[in-house]
Amino acid sequence: MSMNVLFGPVPFFIDALANNLQSIMLPALIFWCIISIILLLLEIKVIKVFFSQKIEIEKLNFGFLLDTFAFGMVVLAGSNIALLSVNKEIASISAILTGMIFLIGFLIFIIKFIFLLKNQFKIGSLPEKVYIPSILIVVPIVCLFGVSLYKINSYLKNIFQYDLTTLSYFSVVIFYLFTGIYILIVLYLTKDYFLKEFVKSEFYPSQWGIVCAFVGFEVLGMYVYGNYYHALWIYLLSYIAILIATAIYFVILSRYLQVKS
Repeated sequence: MSMNVLFGPVPFFIDALANNLQSIMLPALIFWCIISIILLLLEIKVIKVFFSQKIEIEKLNFGFLLDTFAFGMVVLAGSNIALLSVNKEIASISAILTGMIFLIGFLIFIIKFIFLLKNQFKIGSLPEKVYIPSILIVVPIVCLFGVSLYKINSYLKNIFQYDLTTLSYFSVVIFYLFTGIYILIVLYLTKDYFLKEFVKSEFYPSQWGIVCAFVGFEVLGMYVYGNYYHALWIYLLSYIAILIATAIYFVILSRYLQVKS
């Protein structure tokens, strides 16, 4: 996450970093490789535990997807290096490794997401209220993978002059539609929680998933607006999403500070 902030908003506000961004590409690639290896090793450990120990399947919730959220963050950082680096060797290494991590992470996400949906239908009821917000973590994960795929496609187009318009369109517009529909379905199914429980509930970590969901939806919306459809409703919807995310963020933050104090 820190690397994505470094390559994203920070250079916009700090000219010195923006002017010398290329000088940190090699150290960034080395650091990115280290965290990628750590992520893969930890994922192997998680898979080993899942298959070697008895787990109460019915108690699994959407927090089970947090590892794929980490994959999305790592993939996004790698795609930033590939797209921004003017050094072809650094960009190529980053693009190849990012593609590999992307395939692993996205495959794990799809398998886990389908598994959780089937498990939820089998149970026939919503999770406990402390886990309900985690259902929305799907949205930022899809956003991370979608934007990463778009940036990898942009790198390939710049280097090899391939026409990847269709794949880029799919990674942004289709993912945007999916996240929008997913948010609406989740809000409808959990309306009682948000109307009655969330307002008076105490802090629990899964609530951050609500903020991440609206931020992810807004980010995808801006990519759609900036690259494909300059529709006013998309711009307004993204603006509303970020306002909602900001308001909920401060509500959750105040609860978190109360717990800590």
